[in-house]
Parts: sequence; C-alpha cells; structure tokens
Amino acid sequence: MIKLTIRISLQLIITVLFLVATFSRNQIWQNTVSLWTDVSNRPSKGRSFQTLGQYYATHGDYEKAIVNFLEAINRAPRMPVIYYDLAHAYEDIGDLEKAIWTFKCALAASLVADGFDTARIHKGLGEIYFKNLELSKARGEFETVIALEPNNSNAHYKLGLIYRANEDYRASSSQILQAIALDPQNKLYKQQLKEIFFLEKRRGK
Repeated sequence: MIKLTIRISLQLIITVLFLVATFSRNQIWQNTVSLWTDVSNRPSKGRSFQTLGQYYATHGDYEKAIVNFLEAINRAPRMPVIYYDLAHAYEDIGDLEKAIWTFKCALAASLVADGFDTARIHKGLGEIYFKNLELSKARGEFETVIALEPNNSNAHYKLGLIYRANEDYRASSSQILQAIALDPQNKLYKQQLKEIFFLEKRRGK
C-alpha cells in the first residue's frame, strides 16, 4: 500500500512538472523574440543569434540586430550569410564603410563555405559603391554579378546607369536593352532607355 502511494505521488509530481514545463515552453514560443532569446541562451553555433538579429533588423531595431549578428559571427565565423546580414544592417543605418568591410568578410568566408550565392555579396557591394559614386568599383561588382548570373536584369540595368553616367550611351543602351529582354514588363527600364536614346540623339546633332 505504501509502495503504491509512493508510486502515485511520483507520477503526480512528474505530471505536474511536465505541465509546468510545457506551459513555460508555450509561453516562450508565442513570442518570436522570447523564443530565439531562449534558444540563444543554449549552446549554439550561431544560427539562433542570426535569426534574432534578422528579427530585430526587420523591425528596425538595428542596434540589437547588430549585437546579435556580431555574437552569431563570434560563434560561427565561417558562415558568410551572417556577415551578409550584418553588412545590410550597417548599410541600413548609413555606416557604408563598415558595410563594405563586412561584405568583403562575407566573400572571404564564402571561400571556405559551400553553397552560398556570392552574386548577392557582389550586388551588395555594387549598390554601395554606386551610392558613393565610386562608379569604377561599382562597375566591377555588377560585371561580376552578370558573370555569375547572366540573367540578372537588375545588374544589367545598374551597369547601364553607370555607362550613362560616364556618357557612354551606346554601351548604356546595350545593357538596358538586355535588362528589358529579361524583364519586359519593367517600366523603369523602358523609361531609362528612352532617356538614353534621347541623350545619344542630342549628342549626335
């Protein structure tokens, strides 16, 4: 009888503990931040910190996003995607120097990590150089993107804009035409082509 009572008591305690743990876990999972904070407090290779950083970046809290991306890199320094996310966070707060440096770190990490789309990194660098009016560097990055992804219409378009800025209208129209061929519904590309034809025609007079 005593043994039966002890057994029932143990089963009751285990059941209560299980219910408490389940309730706590459900409370955590109901909130994205709580979930990934909970996960990141455990031994991790960095992905949970990256996910938490992405959440904060999506909601405009770049300070917390950067802190979490840096911790993710500390735990998983060979994952190029984390550097990529961090570079975009720096770009979004206007720290373009750190963004460029971090994109380059992503490229370095991609040398030892298989499967990451390096064209995304070159595109990110190209966009920043374009914003900074470093057109020669931007041109090199977008040419690399096209070499990796020949059907990337945006890269052809950006290259066309760079040629336009350098007043090489023939090369510019060639790139814009390729962009339109890849994305024929894009009105921005078509408008840009009209302007380039006008500039080329005016210079020919």
